[in-house]
Amino acid sequence: MLVTLSIVFCLATNPTQCQKLFPEPSETADLGLASCAIRGQQLAAEWLDEHPKWQLDRVRCTIGNELRQDDI
Repeated sequence: MLVTLSIVFCLATNPTQCQKLFPEPSETADLGLASCAIRGQQLAAEWLDEHPKWQLDRVRCTIGNELRQDDI
């Protein structure tokens, strides 16, 4: 099953300032929904280690390869 992972981070000092990241397909290849959520948390933790002024807003896994176009 193809699953698309997106991770949203917001500035800790301004939670309305957010950005959505889509990890490289090589980092999420062959993931199911449950393992996608776990992998998303792992990647988010790595990203936050490098970007301490940001906080995790959400990890989203959707079925298929279509990137969701909804607002952050």
